[in-house]
Amino acid sequence: SSVNGTAVSFVDSSLTSTSTIQMRVVDAAGNNGVADTQLVTIDNTTPNGGVAVGLTIDLDTNINNDGTSNDGIINFAEKGTATSTSLTATFDKALVSVGDTITFSDGTTTHVVALTQAMITAGKVVDTGWALPIDGDTMHVTAVLADVAGNATPTATDSAKLDVTLPPTPTVT
Repeated sequence: SSVNGTAVSFVDSSLTSTSTIQMRVVDAAGNNGVADTQLVTIDNTTPNGGVAVGLTIDLDTNINNDGTSNDGIINFAEKGTATSTSLTATFDKALVSVGDTITFSDGTTTHVVALTQAMITAGKVVDTGWALPIDGDTMHVTAVLADVAGNATPTATDSAKLDVTLPPTPTVT
């Protein structure tokens, strides 16, 4: 342990759960200060059971060959007149808490969303306002769920190429 002014720091890697620590400062002359206690809780439980959140780029709605949505391409019909999209992160609502955060990023922009009870009840967070790439480019996004102790899930990823160029009109002869 060390003392700096009125601050005391103590490192003990053997603590593994909830413990009460008691400290007393003794000066160089051997005078004992008043003992003080502090309850310490070691939280190393990752939210969502340690599993990455489900992450989707919401305009990417076409169906894959396996019957799932999110084929990795935002086409002309999916885009319509949109200039932005939303991202949706899903999680196990029994394994998260109010105040946990989901950090979304596209490599340039980052949004941090704190979970509310309504989001937990829904089992998802929808984050709006993500700019679409230019035609022919691919949007790459990530999401990480973390609790207030800093325990974080693995990074979830999704990507979708914007392809809104229509094929040429065929000539019928």
